[in-house]
Amino acid sequence: MEEFDIIEIARDFGLVQVKERGREKIFRCPFCGDSKRKTHGHLHINAERNVFKCHRCGEEGNVLQLYAYLRGISTKEAYKELKHGRDYKPYKIPRRIPLVDEEKLEYKTYPVYEEMMKILPLYDRHLKALVARGFTEDYAKANFRSIPDSPQERQEIIRKLLHKFGTLKNTPGYFTKAGRWEMMGAPGILVPVKTPAGKIAGFQIRRDNPGIITVYGEGEIKVRVEYEDENVEIAFTACQENGKAVVAGKKSLKVIYPNKVRVGTTIRIRVIHEGEEITDDAEYSIYGPAVMNTNRSGKYIWFSSAGLPNGAGITSMPTVVLKNPANKRVWVTEGILKAETAANLINSNFIGVPGITNWKHTTEILQKLRPEQILVAFDQEDNPRTREQEELLCQEIAELGKVYKVAWDKEKGKGIDDFIRAEKMTEEELLDFFGIKPEEAGVAKKVLIRLSQIFGQIAENL
Repeated sequence: MEEFDIIEIARDFGLVQVKERGREKIFRCPFCGDSKRKTHGHLHINAERNVFKCHRCGEEGNVLQLYAYLRGISTKEAYKELKHGRDYKPYKIPRRIPLVDEEKLEYKTYPVYEEMMKILPLYDRHLKALVARGFTEDYAKANFRSIPDSPQERQEIIRKLLHKFGTLKNTPGYFTKAGRWEMMGAPGILVPVKTPAGKIAGFQIRRDNPGIITVYGEGEIKVRVEYEDENVEIAFTACQENGKAVVAGKKSLKVIYPNKVRVGTTIRIRVIHEGEEITDDAEYSIYGPAVMNTNRSGKYIWFSSAGLPNGAGITSMPTVVLKNPANKRVWVTEGILKAETAANLINSNFIGVPGITNWKHTTEILQKLRPEQILVAFDQEDNPRTREQEELLCQEIAELGKVYKVAWDKEKGKGIDDFIRAEKMTEEELLDFFGIKPEEAGVAKKVLIRLSQIFGQIAENL
């Protein structure tokens, strides 16, 4: 095909050259639209070899393919036109999706986190909670960990990390206090935030429910419970045996708890106000060899030590769970653990944004994954802000694939994971429920065009 000049064809189609580098000329790419800066280009054309490649969207080929792509015809038709009469009326090119390097997604990974997954425990109470969500025991044990309950256990983990890495400086979740390294986080499940390559870029902690107490040493344990203007103080003994449930407090505010707790046991106290349980809404203070979760920071907190000595903050990035990479379909939902759960329940690909307004990096991730179908599945709740952010996200990603905004009866589950678990649906059944065809006609047409170009070229070379 040396008889056809690829540079001449590019110019005749009106492609804009922005630079020349050695044997290559660099043009603005007509396939992906190129970068916003008009003086920059990514389409490299080699005149000697008569080939092209865009280093932004990945489109590449020879002179015949360039003409065919720009005209929207097969390479066989392109050859005939180039030989017997060219037509430079450009075809409306389907926009290609730019390739994005993982480094540009602002993910920062830490070797310390990979080591933490090797040495941290997963407590039985957390394993049971994860299995109840739909994970298998093996998957839960491989992908989740527990924040250690006791200070002694935390210090042992820190000692091992320091032995391997020398320092934990600028690692989110660690800081120094009085010259000693400490670990952040209330008791709970450590949930990894995953990059598209499956590396760990951070953690969220799914905190234990309020009122959960874990005893790690013998002695007296005191708890002060406050609700509105009332308070109750209780005390029990941590020893080698469990006791019986007792009730303390006033007529309007009562606390139900055991009078003895075996060391290493996790219990939950109950708080009753005027006949109604308000355990989740009370405030707690605890003294003695035990730790308690409270509700001051919500269910989910970041494993972060921003603003503390030698500590560091963490960027709120989405998690990417690719259970079926060959499936060119990606779901987008809100919640790190929710995305991991739903992806496992239907063996599909999920992006979990860490909050309804924290989806700005979703666009770049989708550009990297290049899906054909994108299903946005935000929580079903009466919150206008959720629906507003859901619509903004759909508008932002409209050109990155066929976008669907899915909804279901909130009585069957607030989140997509709750709905899947309640209805026990496969991904195929979900698609049918939402009225979505597994393969869109537009996608099939694009495949046929590309196949005609490929096979046309093969026939021409025979």
